[in-house]
Amino acid sequence: MNRNSSHSAESVLTFWTWQTPDFCLTTGQVDVSKSKYHKSMPTIQTAYLELARRLDTDQIVWCYTSHEQYIVYPWDSKIGWEIRVTDEQVLGYINSWTWERIIRTKAYPPELRDQWLQHAIDNDIDPDQYYEHQLNEYLSLPAPSGCWWNHLFVDKPTSYNQSDVTVLVRHPLPTAAVSRLATTKSNG
Repeated sequence: MNRNSSHSAESVLTFWTWQTPDFCLTTGQVDVSKSKYHKSMPTIQTAYLELARRLDTDQIVWCYTSHEQYIVYPWDSKIGWEIRVTDEQVLGYINSWTWERIIRTKAYPPELRDQWLQHAIDNDIDPDQYYEHQLNEYLSLPAPSGCWWNHLFVDKPTSYNQSDVTVLVRHPLPTAAVSRLATTKSNG
């Protein structure tokens, strides 16, 4: 299922991904059971299954739309890769925050925290208490149509929403589509 059918086949898109040294982007199979998220988050296991059902494949490479979206820490052993693919290799674009709601984390768009804290300051409210209240309100909001899955897939990202979009690319990738990034110890 290609969620990006409105774009020409000739366009080349650039994305970024960070993978463990033992994962090959160009051969083999994706085994989600090896994911640290699969091991540590029970809710993600059923979400991966449903995502694979909706995409008609579990051979997915998760990519960022900007290399600045991933923070490289000094202890991080993952390898950064630039991926250059055509539209046909893109399985879909997903709203990152909707995915977080599906897997039931407490993640939220960072601009919300800024808004909540500014409101607390402007209205002489305890910022910590207001933040906790707003976070709980945000996390308790139901999906607009009753199902977060109905809001997961989005159009190709724009400069406005780029940081909120994750790209799902079909694995394996052609060797020519993959370039290792120079080793860095920090993006910040």
